[in-house]
Amino acid sequence: MNYRIIIIIFTLFSFISIAMILHTKTIKKNAVIASATQMAKLYSQAISTFRTIYSSKVVTIAEKNALPAIHDFHNKNAIPLPATLTIILGNKIAEIGEGEKVSLYSPYPFPWRKETGGLTDEFSKKAWAYIEKNKTQPYSEIINENNSKFMRYAIADIMRPSCVACHNSHIDSPKTDWKPGDIRGILDIKIPLDNILSSTKNDLTFTILIYTALAILGLIGLIFEISKHKNETKQLAHAVKERTIELEQEKGIAIKANNAKTEFLSRMSHELRTPLHAVIGFSQLLKLDAKTGSQKENCNEVINASYHLLELINEVLDLAQIESGNLNVRTEEVEIDNILNEAIRLLTSFAEDKGINIDEYITTGYCVYADNTRLKQVFLNLISNAIKYNIKNGTVSVNVVLKKSDTIRINIVDTGLGLDKNQLDNLFTPFERLGAENSHIDGIGIGLTISKQLVELMNGKMGVISKPNEGSTFWVELKCVENKKI
Repeated sequence: MNYRIIIIIFTLFSFISIAMILHTKTIKKNAVIASATQMAKLYSQAISTFRTIYSSKVVTIAEKNALPAIHDFHNKNAIPLPATLTIILGNKIAEIGEGEKVSLYSPYPFPWRKETGGLTDEFSKKAWAYIEKNKTQPYSEIINENNSKFMRYAIADIMRPSCVACHNSHIDSPKTDWKPGDIRGILDIKIPLDNILSSTKNDLTFTILIYTALAILGLIGLIFEISKHKNETKQLAHAVKERTIELEQEKGIAIKANNAKTEFLSRMSHELRTPLHAVIGFSQLLKLDAKTGSQKENCNEVINASYHLLELINEVLDLAQIESGNLNVRTEEVEIDNILNEAIRLLTSFAEDKGINIDEYITTGYCVYADNTRLKQVFLNLISNAIKYNIKNGTVSVNVVLKKSDTIRINIVDTGLGLDKNQLDNLFTPFERLGAENSHIDGIGIGLTISKQLVELMNGKMGVISKPNEGSTFWVELKCVENKKI
């Protein structure tokens, strides 16, 4: 196996492994923070709920029974204030816990709590500055203390309506304009992270080991698949090479056969055209000497059939030349009006015989890049088809429109029976007459094929728009000579 591929795969594997480790560390950090935050939330909710119950159930009943709630309740017939009891509870949690601590402090401490109840460190100052602007949002930080990591989580301690009167009237109150909903302090929860980090580290280490094992297995499998693919590629390349040789041989045979067909058709057309011209000439002479109407009619039949056969021979030869690439098209500036007027003039008599009216063509003065002779051949075919496949007393119209600044579209519109989807799909297939082979309409089904290929040889496009019983519009698009009108 190619060692470069192995090196590339190994390098990619190394980058992926490093990315996994870095991502795992990020996951670990996020997991620790999320776990500590959740724990701190539970502590804060529990303590807030405890204070609410104590204030509403215990303090209220005690005061009704002349048992006051004061901060220095020891050795007195009194109970502690809710804030005092919260501080005591926080200290107790710190004593029996593994580093957890609950603190309650304020920038407006009572005189007996000035040393411990104010904003005494950097975190408390940051927390107060943040919560003062974002009353409903907690503030947290990861801190290092005595070589251990902790999360400090602070939430606002909101002034309750039941506490306003006491705080505003107390003789030692540092602030006497409290209103319900004011932020009176901070409830600070301190959560140790070492145990969480240790547990998360063990879990994530095991996860990394699993990922690494899977990655190694995947790498081995990938190397195996690459080796297998390389062998299959060699076999396929060999098969392709053999098939290419076969196709080249078949292509050579096909080219020879096509050249032979073209040469045969060319010779046959020459051999057939010579006697046909003789038949036409002698038929015309016989017609001149004919003495009865029946004799003249018979001569006309022979002449018409000979011309029809000559036309078919020319079409077959054109198709063979196009398919072999031997048909030369000379592109030049051509006046489109001249070609269309001449084609209409040549087919007017044919249209009158069929009872079809050709609308007057309106000249436009546009010039296009095309082969004059071949373009006339295309329009003679399209307009004669519009006449042949029209309905009785139908109409054919020819118009030219400017589609783009450098492109014109020539439309040949008839009022015939139209075409369905299946007929449209097979319309340009050689020798496909779409059912007309069973009618009195002559032809062998290659006129449209030749016309389309001639248009494409002149760098144009040809198509049709048609629906059953709505007639057909055959269109040809050609590059026009810009800024040039006759």
